[in-house]
Amino acid sequence: MSDYWIVKLDGSQNIIWQQCFGGSSGDIEPHLQKCVDGGYLISGASNSSDGDVTGNHGFSDDVWIVRIDSLGNMMWQNAYGGFDNELIGTVINSSNGGFVVSGSTFSSDGDLSGSGFHGYSDYWIFKLGSGHIGLQKPNDIKEFSVFFNGENNNMHFEYYSKCNEKTQLQLLDLTGRILLQQPLFVSQGFNKQEVQTPELSKGIYFVRLVSESGSLTKKLVAY
Repeated sequence: MSDYWIVKLDGSQNIIWQQCFGGSSGDIEPHLQKCVDGGYLISGASNSSDGDVTGNHGFSDDVWIVRIDSLGNMMWQNAYGGFDNELIGTVINSSNGGFVVSGSTFSSDGDLSGSGFHGYSDYWIFKLGSGHIGLQKPNDIKEFSVFFNGENNNMHFEYYSKCNEKTQLQLLDLTGRILLQQPLFVSQGFNKQEVQTPELSKGIYFVRLVSESGSLTKKLVAY
């Protein structure tokens, strides 16, 4: 699949340096923005969740931003968005050295939680600080595991939380349709829970835990 490819040429069109950034899926439509320190901000969209790409929110495109120095070395990167597609628009420098990013979104979760989703797709504008990513919210529920028992149609969860927190469980199919939505009781420390599901056909689903501090998504395979 495609990657970001950045090449710097001299006045005679000779390559000074070149870099590829991306993962195993499509990383597309990179836009280049020069920074005040001589480096660059690369913004586009990514469907990857491996390689150079971390933070992808679902089975679709996120806005993917890569910050490189003047020699093409990666300084930081992050994916922004929700479960559905996000499309990049324009990136401009802000007065404090950060960046204002505009685009469009089909999501109503992830980085867009509480943003007031209006319909099929919305404009999405967010601002990044000069030092690093700034937008991504920490989540008090850390990495979780989930297993599906097809005989009983239930899911078994194990996860650790730093505090008591209101949390919602969502089960989604590959189209993003919510099949199950219910609150979970989350207490500080290690948690184990069983959740009854509707009858599922064999295939791939997604399980999402949404809390006041953010959201986490895992792939679930029904055999």
